[in-house]
Amino acid sequence: MLRVANSPQVAEHAAAAGRSLAARGAGCLPLAVVLSCEGHCEPALGVVRALGERGVPVIVLSETAQAAAALSRHCVEHVVAPQLGGNPQALHAALSDLADRHGGPLPVFPTVDPDLDTLVRLAPSLDARLAPVVGEPGLMLQLMDKAAFQAIAQAQGLPVPRTWSPASQAELADAAREARYPVIAKPAFPYHWHSALAQAFSGKKAQLLDDAPALLAFGATLGERDLGVLVQEYVPGADDQHIDVHAYVDRQGRALATFAGCKRRIYPAHAGSGCYVEALDLPELERRTVDMLQRIGFTGLANVNYKRHAVTGEYALLEINPRVSQWGFFTTRAGVNLPWLAYCDRVGLDAGPLPARRVGLRYVDSTRDLKAFRQYHAAGELTVAAYLRSLFRWRLIHQSLDWRDPVPGLSLLWRHARAVLGRAR
Repeated sequence: MLRVANSPQVAEHAAAAGRSLAARGAGCLPLAVVLSCEGHCEPALGVVRALGERGVPVIVLSETAQAAAALSRHCVEHVVAPQLGGNPQALHAALSDLADRHGGPLPVFPTVDPDLDTLVRLAPSLDARLAPVVGEPGLMLQLMDKAAFQAIAQAQGLPVPRTWSPASQAELADAAREARYPVIAKPAFPYHWHSALAQAFSGKKAQLLDDAPALLAFGATLGERDLGVLVQEYVPGADDQHIDVHAYVDRQGRALATFAGCKRRIYPAHAGSGCYVEALDLPELERRTVDMLQRIGFTGLANVNYKRHAVTGEYALLEINPRVSQWGFFTTRAGVNLPWLAYCDRVGLDAGPLPARRVGLRYVDSTRDLKAFRQYHAAGELTVAAYLRSLFRWRLIHQSLDWRDPVPGLSLLWRHARAVLGRAR
């Protein structure tokens, strides 16, 4: 495990923040820890900024020394623990060391599925001074496993599309006979991919299959057993019918805030995650989401994915992710700072009133959105003029670039430029 100080000023700040909570002066907020897995910089950077802008000093615990979140002006200490997303012993040791040096309560924020999975499994054995921002471990693991989630959805009568989780080619053949087409095939567990599964999806979150022969041909690439996929009847509608509702439910089961966003563009197109998003006001859907989360006993941060049916207008529930989303910082910029609410719940502070939500505000992840545009344009679904109009908007929120905290975004821009130049050579 390697500890990295970003500057003399940061080291000094870290030393001051590292005193026990009892020894800190009035008005000095307790530290928080944000986990950052390699290759997934956006969610971690968003949580660091969401907390830092409320005055919370943040420790970034990452897999590599190049973590963009560690370059944020809100990061007071950077600790490197290789493979923290798949190495429970390394994560446990790093967190225990932080608790020994800084005391508690020390909220710990997972940001993507690998570190979430590891932290949830560790939660019952962690030092009492650590306060993981996760809910009940059994429910969290069920929600991360899409096959287990389908069992919860069926038991609770949640509005999910008809779904199968075949464990063998024979069960896949049964699903192929029963399904109404087209169908979506997607990994049953987001990052536990065997090599055949990774090759079959080619970096996409899902595959759209038009008929039974296409489904069987796709399944044939996955081997004989433990296929690792879900097959789900497709919800018709364009990509901009994908709606996410984000929420924080405190440890007493109270929903402290919700936020709704429409994915105007996703990458990869038709089978990816949001790269151009608009903030909406959908009080009825948000209320239904809270009711659903409370019904299943959920607490913590939730990112609930829906798709609006193009024919019926009903919202079909696709999945519940018990963590922040890739574009979660947009929620903060739109007036709903969910990490701050989670932090206050963990350390026993009054979060205070939230500002008014900024409905209509838009967000872009420029690099991924440019790739999405190329795909939409090639398919005749988006013109150059319409794409440019969507970018030249007043106060468009960018994923990484932020004048309040410029260094991480500039670093990522430089890395991307070097990669492009390297490919060009």
